[in-house]
Amino acid sequence: MRKTDIGFIAMTLALICIIVFCAGCTVRGQENWQNLEKERWYKEREAKLLSDTREFLSGRGFYNSGVTLNRVVDEDGSRAYTFTVHHTQIDRMTEQERAGLKTQLDILTEDFCGITPEETCTFQFVFLNV
Repeated sequence: MRKTDIGFIAMTLALICIIVFCAGCTVRGQENWQNLEKERWYKEREAKLLSDTREFLSGRGFYNSGVTLNRVVDEDGSRAYTFTVHHTQIDRMTEQERAGLKTQLDILTEDFCGITPEETCTFQFVFLNV
């Protein structure tokens, strides 16, 4: 082989590598944008759900309840949410009364998920005792 042939082959391989790299970055960039949009959509819904929960509890006489929302997102997109609720009046409730309150709170979460049917959401309400 001549030097010009080797140079031509090396330059061709270098250009192919550059094209593959640029195409890969474009695909990855679009995927990240879609994930950011999805996360923004969920964050808005989570904030609304949290405020609705606080409003619901205030309407039932549990003013200034401590409510936190934690989430775990699996690789397949399924989400598990845990609400932690604290209020002294809830601490004094019987287990049956707490179960009834949890049932009422579950109604707030019924229409939460919905971007794609594959994504599932589970919710759990935990009442802290002091």
